[in-house]
Amino acid sequence: MECTSSSAGARQLLLAHSVSLNLFAATRFPELLISLLLSNLLSPNLHDLTRYLDPREHGGELRSLHRLLQKRFFHPLQRDFGVIWGLQEREGLHDPEELAACDYAMEMIRRGFRHVPAEHPWLQVMLELLDQGLFPRYTYPLIELVKAQKELVPTRNKQALGITCCLDECLIIAALALAAGYCRLEDIVLAGSPFHYTLFLFPEGKAGGWFNARRDLFDAETFRPLSPQQSEELFYGTIYQCDRIITSRGHCLLRSESATITPAAMGEVAARIAGLLGVLPEPIREAVRIAGNAGGEGYAGVEPLSALRGYAPEQLEAALRQAAAAGAVVAEAALYSFRHPEVTDLEPYRLAALRGFRSYIRAGEIFSVEEAVECAARIEGSKSILGEGSGRFALPDEVLAFNTASVGERALLAYTLVQHSPKLSEAEKAAITIGWKKGEWRIGGFNLEKAVHH
Repeated sequence: MECTSSSAGARQLLLAHSVSLNLFAATRFPELLISLLLSNLLSPNLHDLTRYLDPREHGGELRSLHRLLQKRFFHPLQRDFGVIWGLQEREGLHDPEELAACDYAMEMIRRGFRHVPAEHPWLQVMLELLDQGLFPRYTYPLIELVKAQKELVPTRNKQALGITCCLDECLIIAALALAAGYCRLEDIVLAGSPFHYTLFLFPEGKAGGWFNARRDLFDAETFRPLSPQQSEELFYGTIYQCDRIITSRGHCLLRSESATITPAAMGEVAARIAGLLGVLPEPIREAVRIAGNAGGEGYAGVEPLSALRGYAPEQLEAALRQAAAAGAVVAEAALYSFRHPEVTDLEPYRLAALRGFRSYIRAGEIFSVEEAVECAARIEGSKSILGEGSGRFALPDEVLAFNTASVGERALLAYTLVQHSPKLSEAEKAAITIGWKKGEWRIGGFNLEKAVHH
C-alpha cells in the first residue's frame, strides 16, 4: 500500500484525529471516545489488567474497579502533560471548525478553573497560557503509552500502573468493565465537559456506579442517605459543568443542542442516572429534551458490538473490521486508534504523524534531509514502544517522547521532520516520500536503514 497525496476529506480528517486523540479533537468529535475505548480492548495489555480485580476481596465488581482506579493510576499536574505532549497553539489552526472547537474547549476549561482553589500551584500559569491561546495538549493515549508515561513523570506511588488524566481513567475503567464481563457496551455513559469527564456504569439489573467523581460517594448505597437536593448539589460540585453525554448509542451536546443518540436511549440513560443519584440533574433533563427534538439514530454499525461478551481481541477485531467494511466510522476509527496495519487508507496515519507538536518543534533544527535522518538514527532504543511483531507503530511525537523506535518508526520520524523543516524547499520535501512495505514504514529518496546501522 502507498500513501496518497490527495487532500484529506472529512472522513480522513476524522480518522487522522482518531490515530492520536487529544482533548481538542475529542471536543469536536465526541464519537471518537467510543472508538478509543474499543481500541484499548484490542490490546492484550488492557485485558491483562483484569488480574488486579478481585470482587470478593474488594466488596463487589464495581468497588473492585473503583479501588483499581484509586490505587493504581496516578493523575499528575497539567504541566506534566504539557511536557510530554506539548501545547495546543490556537494561532496555528486554520480549519474554521477546528478553531471553533479549540476556542470552545478553552472557554470551558477557563470556566472550570473558577472552581479550582486560588492557591493551586499551577492555576495562574494555566490561566496565563489560556490568555495566549495555549494549553497543554492533553493526548488520550493507548493503554501501552498510559503505562509507559509513568517513566516520564516522577511519582511516589510505587504501585502506579500508569499516568492518566480524567478521561483516560474513565475509558480504562470502562474497558476493564467490558473485559471482565461486568457490563455491556450500552451500560457505559460518559458525562462531563472538556474540563472534566466522569463515568457512569450501569450493569444490567444493578443501580450502577459513578466513577472519577467522589471517592466516598460512588454507588447507590452511598447516595441513599442523601436528599435529592444534596445529590444534585453533589453532582454540580463534582462535575462542575456538564455539556455532553456520550454513549455507544450516540451522544448529546447541550451547548449546540445537537444529538445523535436516540430519544429512547437518552431517556434510558436519564432513568438510570436518576435511579443511582436519587435525582435527575438539570443538564440530564436538558439532554432528554434535546435528544427528543433532534431525533438522532445513534452511531451507525455499533449496535452489533454490544452483543459481544468479554471483548477478546481477536473476536473484537473481526467485529470491528466487519462493521468498518459496512461503513461504520466509529468502528473504523477504533482500528486507526489501535494503529492497525491493515487499514484501507494510509493517508490518515500520515496526516496524524504531521500533527505532532514535539516533531514540529524539533524540525526547526533540521536544515537538510541528512540531518532529519541523523536525528531519527540517534533515537536510543531499537524497539517500538507498542511492542514488536504486531505491525503497530508509534507516531513521531511518541518516538521522541519515549526515545525508542523500530526502523519503520524512524522512517516516519525522518519523513515528518523533513516535511516540517523551515529550511528545506518544497522540491526537497517532495523528493522524500513515505510508504508502507513489508509491514513497516519505508522512506523513499534516502537509505535510512543504512544510516541507522552506521
